[in-house]
Amino acid sequence: MNDNLALTQSDFGIACKKAAKLTQSCADAVIVQPGISPLPRLLALADRFRALVRRNLVFALIYNVVALPVAASGMVSPLLAIGAMLLSSGSIALNTWLMSNNPLTRSEDGSFPS
Repeated sequence: MNDNLALTQSDFGIACKKAAKLTQSCADAVIVQPGISPLPRLLALADRFRALVRRNLVFALIYNVVALPVAASGMVSPLLAIGAMLLSSGSIALNTWLMSNNPLTRSEDGSFPS
């Protein structure tokens, strides 16, 4: 019970399955297996998601800094501007889909962890 405040204020908190329900609800992740063996997989997954978010932000930044002003100035046709927007949104959606199909995001039985 005394870990709740620390888990809430931390950047990322992990609780064990045997912890109190309140402690589990304050944590960002709950380890349901005995021991700490899932930690390397959890940290690898966090690194992959961080890289995905950065990649998506770069795509969005490039589009907003380069393509939007060019399209607004009328230097390209509206059809080309729409294509650039679709490419930007599509690349972000593709990155997210690829991450959701990553083996690290699935349990050993192939389902998504709850």
